[in-house]
Amino acid sequence: MFKKISKKIGVLIIASGFLLGAAPAANAQLIPADIVYVVDYSGSMGGDIAQIISNIGDFQTALTTAGIDAQYGAVMFGRTTNSGNPVLLTDLTDAAGVNLALSSNSATGSHEPGATASLFALNNITWRAGAVKNIVLVTDEDDDSSAADKAAIDGALQTANALYNVIIDKSFGSSMDDYGTLATNNGGQIFDIDDFRTDPAAFLANFNRTKVQEIINQAPEPSIMALLGIGLAGIGFVSRRRAAV
Repeated sequence: MFKKISKKIGVLIIASGFLLGAAPAANAQLIPADIVYVVDYSGSMGGDIAQIISNIGDFQTALTTAGIDAQYGAVMFGRTTNSGNPVLLTDLTDAAGVNLALSSNSATGSHEPGATASLFALNNITWRAGAVKNIVLVTDEDDDSSAADKAAIDGALQTANALYNVIIDKSFGSSMDDYGTLATNNGGQIFDIDDFRTDPAAFLANFNRTKVQEIINQAPEPSIMALLGIGLAGIGFVSRRRAAV
């Protein structure tokens, strides 16, 4: 109970600090978060990939402002030249590095094994010890993975304690059965790719806020308490400034 309450208090104090203009101190303990994009590179996904790439800078800003030390990885699947099989585009890197990696291939193909690609990400990314693990799957198709991989992915995510977010076409085939349940079972949200395509700016702003909240909620207790201190320090600083005036 205390853990849940302290995390909620931390989120509230951090939000207060942002409103008062406080930024994380240079020597403060940040929340480490590893965020891996698992992206469908089949033919219909070109515009979506471009929008993801364009959002990385804003996403990084949102995470940094919230006291989150983010590293990024990327796995591609669904591309014809790789028979749809997953490919590691980059292990953990910074925002510029993942941007470059995602830009390195064009979208072409029609075989989309999302569970297989998610398992591949869990097993091939060099996750940092103590970091909040995040997988963000982006696809507009249902899952073409083998039955074995579909059966294995939920347990693998839970064993890894990884947050699982999906940007999918909720109305396409078995997408909700394939991916929606995985997100619900593993601390993540289900986002509709049609909303993404209709208003990318509004969608991505909401996605960024949601991911910040999820990472803070999932963070180990010492990180939350450090950020609580940052928020209190920010409030105290502003109070002193007002008193001086």
